Amino acid sequence: MQVFFRKRRILFITLLLTGTFLFLQVQPAIAGYDLEAVLRSWFDKKQLEAIEKIDAAINHEKEKQIERIQSYIKKEMTQVEAELAAFTDAEIEKRVARIKEYADEIILHNEFNDEKKKGDILKELDQIVQRAVAEMEQVRAKLNAPEESKNERNYNMEEG
Repeated sequence: MQVFFRKRRILFITLLLTGTFLFLQVQPAIAGYDLEAVLRSWFDKKQLEAIEKIDAAINHEKEKQIERIQSYIKKEMTQVEAELAAFTDAEIEKRVARIKEYADEIILHNEFNDEKKKGDILKELDQIVQRAVAEMEQVRAKLNAPEESKNERNYNMEEG
């Protein structure tokens, strides 16, 4: 039995020495593994992914809102242009009517002895009315003429 215990003791010592040897060999390998660097690398990667995802979401929403604003502005510009054209037409009609009324009043309240003078005055009054109408038409043309400018504005809005 003593042999049995002796063999066991030798086996135990051998296992103990082998275990110590293996532990001493594995420890530098574990120590060489830089856990902090691995965690930092993983965190940096996840942070970059999150930033890219946020940036993509922001850009997508920005594009949607730009389209929405451009649509609203175009709609408002069309409405304002229509209102301005209607206002301009109404004002031109009022002013032309006033000028014609005034010319008619001058004609009715003045008696002309001479047909030539009467014709000259009527001709001059007609010229005044024609000039006034022409000037008002120029105002209307300025309001309606910027078709090129409107197209440029729309183009610039689409680019911007």
